[in-house]
Amino acid sequence: GLPIHLHTHDTTGNQVAALLMAAEAANELNDLPYAKEQLRKVRFRAFKSNEAVDKYLEGIGSKDAMFKAIYRERMLEFSCEQIRKQDLIRWGIYYDRVMETAQELVDWYSNANYAVARYIIKGRHELLPIPQRDLDMMPKCKQNSGWGQ
Repeated sequence: GLPIHLHTHDTTGNQVAALLMAAEAANELNDLPYAKEQLRKVRFRAFKSNEAVDKYLEGIGSKDAMFKAIYRERMLEFSCEQIRKQDLIRWGIYYDRVMETAQELVDWYSNANYAVARYIIKGRHELLPIPQRDLDMMPKCKQNSGWGQ
């Protein structure tokens, strides 16, 4: 893989995003060691402890475990960036996660009202509509499912 270095003086979100993308891509290509190497850089930046990071990484022994670690790390690193929905869509779990969250809220408080769960349509909200102007310029292109045409 391409070397990605995290300099201790540069802790921008963009660099963290690149490292997590590299870890995710490596994991999808079944390169767990490289994925761990990239995740290590992100975790070390946060914890500044080789021992804590090594212990955490030792618990990641499979592709599924790495995905869960990346899933959680992106949630923590980018909680205020408003990109979580796109992550969930990209991973193909947006609808299911919204429904799980709605159920968790009802389990916690029976009168919970998670409006997103009432309006989401499976198969529609996983993609955005293609702008009509773009469809007009590319007549062979078809509108995404659930958005007309």
